[in-house]
Amino acid sequence: MTPARLRLIACIVLAAGIARAAAQTVTAPTFDVLLHTRRLLHSGDLGQGVRVGVISNGTSFYTTLARQRILPSITFYGGDASHGDEGDWMLQILHRIAPGARLAFCPGGPPGRTVACARDLVRQFHADIVVDDTNPQPVYAFPDDKEIGYAELAREHPDVLFFTGAGNNGGGYYEGRWTPTAMMLHDIRYEAQDFGASMGGPGDPYERLTAPPGAAVAVVLGTSADPNDSPRCPTSNPDVTLALVEGSDEVLRSVHGRCPVLSLSDLHPPRDPSSLGILVLLPPGRSPVDLRLKLVAVQLDGDTVTPLPLEYWTGGGAGNSATTPHLISVAAVDPNTGWHERYLYEPFANSGPQCMQYRHTGVRWTPLAAPRCYRQPAFVVPDGLPVVMAGAGEERYAPFSGDSAAGPAAAGVAALLLSAHVPARGMIGLLERTAIPQGEAPGWNAHYGYGLLDADAAAARAGALPPGRQGSPATGIIPLFHRTATFLEDRQRARQARQGDRAALAQLRSAAQQGRADAETWLARYEHDIGNEALAAHWALLAADRGEPAAQNLLGSLYSRGWGVPRDPRAAQAWWWRAARAGLPAAMYNMGSTLSEGRGAPGNPVVGYALMRAAFVRGLRFPAMVRAMALARLRMKFGQIGAAERLVPRFASDPGSIPPP
Repeated sequence: MTPARLRLIACIVLAAGIARAAAQTVTAPTFDVLLHTRRLLHSGDLGQGVRVGVISNGTSFYTTLARQRILPSITFYGGDASHGDEGDWMLQILHRIAPGARLAFCPGGPPGRTVACARDLVRQFHADIVVDDTNPQPVYAFPDDKEIGYAELAREHPDVLFFTGAGNNGGGYYEGRWTPTAMMLHDIRYEAQDFGASMGGPGDPYERLTAPPGAAVAVVLGTSADPNDSPRCPTSNPDVTLALVEGSDEVLRSVHGRCPVLSLSDLHPPRDPSSLGILVLLPPGRSPVDLRLKLVAVQLDGDTVTPLPLEYWTGGGAGNSATTPHLISVAAVDPNTGWHERYLYEPFANSGPQCMQYRHTGVRWTPLAAPRCYRQPAFVVPDGLPVVMAGAGEERYAPFSGDSAAGPAAAGVAALLLSAHVPARGMIGLLERTAIPQGEAPGWNAHYGYGLLDADAAAARAGALPPGRQGSPATGIIPLFHRTATFLEDRQRARQARQGDRAALAQLRSAAQQGRADAETWLARYEHDIGNEALAAHWALLAADRGEPAAQNLLGSLYSRGWGVPRDPRAAQAWWWRAARAGLPAAMYNMGSTLSEGRGAPGNPVVGYALMRAAFVRGLRFPAMVRAMALARLRMKFGQIGAAERLVPRFASDPGSIPPP
């Protein structure tokens, strides 16, 4: 692996912000709908009287945006703010959500500089809210300089709210102290890293990785003998062995060194395992003190590097803003996946809990007796909110995605609540109690925190608004799909319209315009067949949101290809999943084939093949289907085939049991 590729891995894994710029061809939901702020805004609570400070990399195009009145007058602190443009985007989100709030900006950086920014914003600008988007390289230690600084500010200013994005590392690495356990491997005794005990669980020497079949995967191990050492791979580090293992003891490949790198392409003879164990071993007789490990697993696709989840991963944010207790961590969900207030999390968003394993004694870092973990993220909000991205002589609206977009969105919600006279003290607890759950059960969970922010519900609970409609989380029960008489009639009209029957097309359009989901579905199919993809997406989205499985299946295909909507494989999986749970065989097949290939969600050959077989059992037949199933079967191991076959009867008879992607 080249040094350039390793640098690219580091940039991807440690990036503080991710921005997707894809042309939107379907009108996106408005801010007030996505963030549940409509009633607050209609009551006149626009953030007036509230001061919000932003800490990010820079506002390179502020002058241009202010001249066009896209941004209001901003107060600046901390010197040169011209090195970056995420600040421009964050300020736009805040201004769009809370147009009455006064805004300030300070360019952050290392922890000391970021804390200085926070002090200026609180003490000089008198900010009521600070949103910090600087996530330094993890130190996995408690308390770090950032925590010490924010703790001081929180004590001095208990009515100030501090928000941050959860980070965009996506669970792609494990970082923790050396916790040795004895291990026998091929009759040789080793000191192995105990990943389970290191994270506070039962002993387990195996970190585990699921690799999409056929993918190029690299595993990188960095070590540091002491948290006080700044180099990632100091010369004082001991040599260790990094091994990829199939099963419990078949070593596929191993590398020995201070910071070894392993690639699946290095295997001789070439193998294509889908599930691997990762061992970190010391040579016999070595037992270092305070050794800590950082293990990164990534998928390589040309110049794209994507973190792959590890079983014992820490959430990828150890020591960053998300582990500072006084900073409220917010993660992103994909707005394109939303139905009945339920969204899929963005795969790059860090999950929790966030754990620390060292403390500072005043002289040096020493290991804690047990990990100190925080329930981060606290909330989720949809990202992908459109902002003006200026640069290279052009300005364009594009979706701003990443947890860097989630932090200011949550801060904007808090600004509206403050302007409605909801007290800052107790607001976070109020938001926790009124959040719309996104997991299988109410309460905090690793991907979604306490759930989706609902500003109007929080205001109503606090008495700032009259009681009204609360969020409506989905029950998770989806009725099985049946072809009704109107469904078949509208299908016939669509067929006649494709043959040039204008009367049939007029009837179909009229029924769709009246909000009938069957007609919307078949009008979407008609527009798709004649190449009007933007209109197809428009009608499919309307019908899918009404719960029509055939429209959800079509919408998944549109997102998968980027036809009429931004290409979004994660959204495709979400819509196929909903249609598959209603028993639609085509959606089962679509979801299964992409899961089998590792597209749109982490590869899962067992569930993928089982879904394809369940679609076959439920009557789906077309020429390429048998060949696709045969290829999927060839990529599986013997035990996986048996496991998949056992799932087929359950998926076919009880589609509601199909797990989310």
